[in-house]
Amino acid sequence: MSRRNADGLIRDPIIIVAAPRSGSSLLLAALSAHPDLWSLYKESNKIFEGPFHPRLRGNDSHALSDEDLDVPTRERILATFFKNVGNLERLPFARLVPLRGRGRPWYSASIAALTRPFKRPPIRLVEKSPRNTLRIPFVRKLFPDARFIHLTRDAPANIRSLYGGWQDPLHYNVYPLPDGFRLDGYHGSHWCFVLQPGWRSFDGASVVDACADQWRACNEHCLRDLRAISPDNVLRVKFEELVRSPAMSLAEIAAWADLDAKPFARFSKGLPLIQPSTMPRGATGDPISGEIEAILPRLGGLRTELAYTQK
Repeated sequence: MSRRNADGLIRDPIIIVAAPRSGSSLLLAALSAHPDLWSLYKESNKIFEGPFHPRLRGNDSHALSDEDLDVPTRERILATFFKNVGNLERLPFARLVPLRGRGRPWYSASIAALTRPFKRPPIRLVEKSPRNTLRIPFVRKLFPDARFIHLTRDAPANIRSLYGGWQDPLHYNVYPLPDGFRLDGYHGSHWCFVLQPGWRSFDGASVVDACADQWRACNEHCLRDLRAISPDNVLRVKFEELVRSPAMSLAEIAAWADLDAKPFARFSKGLPLIQPSTMPRGATGDPISGEIEAILPRLGGLRTELAYTQK
């Protein structure tokens, strides 16, 4: 496939960048319910990490730069996205299919197969992966006309949700910890969620410390790297406002993204449940509130920059 043809497959994509457990799955599900947007209905990690899997790069981090992307790899990634995305809203029974679960492998593949006859390039894509917070220059080179939604969630709630994910023995356990590496309060054998630069420095620290640094790293990278993009192509959305006023938030996104807002009217009464709580079963009260409160002063400047009022 020529570069010209690869560039003609996808136009004006919407890329959601957010720290893990900040609501990006919820926002992806809502935006994927628009008939003008094609989606994987799940994170794009396998597509990005074929040639760039951390184990091939010393497990240092998920960070990538624009220099990591050459022309053949770019063409291959674009073609893979085009092949694997679907658009269930093109089918008459779409509204009968729950939003939750569409990203399961067999479901996502079935949607792509069923809607392939409706796929005519160029298509508009909506996609998300928290790992992309650490590789915005790479994504910009892949999609030069991309629009970025920076979805934020205030530190206390986001760190608490990350902590719950770390304690989940069935999900989020991504990378085996080095021999002898330990985190206080964690009995698992894998690093969870994103591999932020410098993650190995948390050997001996607490899980809450690691979670706080994941929140910091993802949002700091977004703030830094999105400054290099035209302000017209960047929109910051607060998770708290999305949940409180979904119709208003989605109407704002539609206006910014040049989308018809009518398909989002289905969310006027609230957003669907996409992911369950990740706090450990049997947990009572808030056993980590003191640790989180102790960490917040270190995050004060970043919270202010993200326009969160500190109490």
